[in-house]
Amino acid sequence: MKSRCRICGASGHEVLCALDGGTILRCTGCGTVYRENLVGGADAERLYEDDSYLDTPYFEALKVGASRDVEPFLVYSRVLDMLGPPPAGAKLLDVGASYGAFLELARERGWDPHGVELSAKACAYTRLERGLDLRHGTLEDAVYPDAHFDVITLWDLIEHLDDPPGFLREARRVLAPEGVLVVFTINQRSLINRIGHGLHALSFGKIQRPLELLYDIHHNFFFDERTLVRLLSDTGFDGAIDVTSMDAEIDRWQNVPIPGLLAFGCKMLDAAARVFGGRYRMILLCSRSRPAPGHGE
Repeated sequence: MKSRCRICGASGHEVLCALDGGTILRCTGCGTVYRENLVGGADAERLYEDDSYLDTPYFEALKVGASRDVEPFLVYSRVLDMLGPPPAGAKLLDVGASYGAFLELARERGWDPHGVELSAKACAYTRLERGLDLRHGTLEDAVYPDAHFDVITLWDLIEHLDDPPGFLREARRVLAPEGVLVVFTINQRSLINRIGHGLHALSFGKIQRPLELLYDIHHNFFFDERTLVRLLSDTGFDGAIDVTSMDAEIDRWQNVPIPGLLAFGCKMLDAAARVFGGRYRMILLCSRSRPAPGHGE
């Protein structure tokens, strides 16, 4: 039975690469890249209750949050700067809030912060240690009222979903008419990705490690700017969509050991991508709808 694309429903696809961790396909209908065997439902929930996943340096850095001058806090601050000072009482929802590091930063900027998180462990920590409102489960489980939030943020989340269109329609429902959705994810057509595919092809499939890192086993979908903008437009985000590209900055996780040669090579690719295009990370700020004529002018 053919694997249907969960973005557009088409059954046609091409195989981008067959890795030990799973086969990666590109939909011939909408162009979205996805994993043949998606991780979702109970399997995804078990993942986020697995201490071996949650106790990695990445999540520990979010828990402690002692240094604000390293990633991801630098990009968090950058997005909060882009959003500007919040109006009094403005509500912000972070979906996949983890240990609440971004929500704490948003609260310091004057936002009324709320979050949703699959991990019961992370929810308990965030409520107790940071005093934040975090609901356990999915966005759909939370059943927020219509038009309840002024901003919704998705940090490295959309690639983990098993039904991005359904999720985005729910996000649009709970977002205020003139609200903003923030999506942060990896660019599947980045220069780094293209180099990884080139090495894989030239070695007749023997060099897999770069692609295994790029197509993380926990990710279901891999968007580029075109496919993500199309998905957002198709799910009702018909206002302005602003895209900001960023370097990979592979050494941004200060407490993760990275081989010097790999770090140097990625810095060179970051520099090349700034000149020729194809930077590794994307921030999209999406308006739910266009302002009424004369509004904000």
